[in-house]
Amino acid sequence: MALSRFLPRPHLIAGLFAVALPAAAVEVPNHSFELPAGPFSPTGVSTAIDLWQQSPQPEWFDPNSFGVSWDSLSGIFPNSPAGDPRHITNADGGQVAYFFAVPQVAISQLLGSTFSADVAYTLTVGLRGGGALTAGSTFMVGLFYLDGVNPVTLGATSVTATANYATTTTLNEITVNVPALAAGDAAVGKNIGIQLAVTSPNGSAGVAYWEADNVRLAAVPEPEDYAVIAGAALLGGALWSRVRRQR
Repeated sequence: MALSRFLPRPHLIAGLFAVALPAAAVEVPNHSFELPAGPFSPTGVSTAIDLWQQSPQPEWFDPNSFGVSWDSLSGIFPNSPAGDPRHITNADGGQVAYFFAVPQVAISQLLGSTFSADVAYTLTVGLRGGGALTAGSTFMVGLFYLDGVNPVTLGATSVTATANYATTTTLNEITVNVPALAAGDAAVGKNIGIQLAVTSPNGSAGVAYWEADNVRLAAVPEPEDYAVIAGAALLGGALWSRVRRQR
């Protein structure tokens, strides 16, 4: 039987270079802010978000001057029913996180999973603005690790509000991409940190806020050494050519 029947065709060998390794979902506890579960009374919102850590009150914030406590500036609320003009059409689950547009209002979480060498990471978050949020206000979505007690940002995306933010009924998909880490990188072996943070004041005196939901993290292993694959492909191609010439 001809050897050619068992050899891969050149176009199949070349296809080795186009194969993408599958991404693996990394668990993000309470990723869609369903905990604690409502209904909430008497305000209709919860200022606690299970498994997420709210940012500490900064020195410049005076609750007496602002008329609210720092911890009330972030929390979760129930999505309004379908048909309501405030309904978020692509929310995951029945609750969404809110952040008043005040600098340093933020939540974060250290996952049980750790950063690995030769793995790239993609963080995706649904986000929109609302109320009196003005164009130019900013929000940050990021991945970090702790160096002792100090957070070190590995990747972040800054989102700038536009004029139509207050009227949109959908969450925009915001992504953060962290390239594959080298084996000796300081982040390798450290717990993966996720942060959602308001990074600028609002431009008006009205009540302005951001809303976030459906926090997802994917890990994508890097391909094996392409030099090995290339060598195998070249060897296979040469063998194929030789067999063809001998027919």
